[in-house]
Amino acid sequence: MPTARKPPTRKRKPAAPTPAPIADASPPPRAQPPKPAHRPPYEATDKDRLTVKVMVAGGIEQTSIAGVLGISHVTLRKYFRREIATGAAEIGAQVVASLITMAVGQKAAPNRQAVAPNVNAAKWYTQARMGWSERVTIVDGGTEVDPKELSDADLEARRRQLRRHPAVVKAERNTVH
Repeated sequence: MPTARKPPTRKRKPAAPTPAPIADASPPPRAQPPKPAHRPPYEATDKDRLTVKVMVAGGIEQTSIAGVLGISHVTLRKYFRREIATGAAEIGAQVVASLITMAVGQKAAPNRQAVAPNVNAAKWYTQARMGWSERVTIVDGGTEVDPKELSDADLEARRRQLRRHPAVVKAERNTVH
């Protein structure tokens, strides 16, 4: 039976001598504080929340709102989700409450002043929210016409026609001149 051969052993070369350190006259470099790995997380303030609500209620785009706050639009949506969703409704409710207070007035209380009723606020509310209008219309025979769209001759003809109407004649007889 043949004998197994041993692999040849290799001789290692001696390690090269390490060079001696060179003497340097410059001082060692200063240790600098480590830089943060990322930006610190954003912290929303009450002022920022109010700003977002007002801007959302005003119809300003989210990218513009983020620019005003100095954050990205992603950060805006992350930290101000509630304000974006409900800001317009909350500000709108405050405006309506203020408008109604101006329209109907408010009695003085220990912590607030009296507010006198404001006719212009009442007019706006009735027009915008209740559908009232100052627009004059002429309705005769089922046709609704805006007087601004009629010529002077058409208005005169309609006036003559109304004077002959029985209800108008009866009203003129009962009027004291």
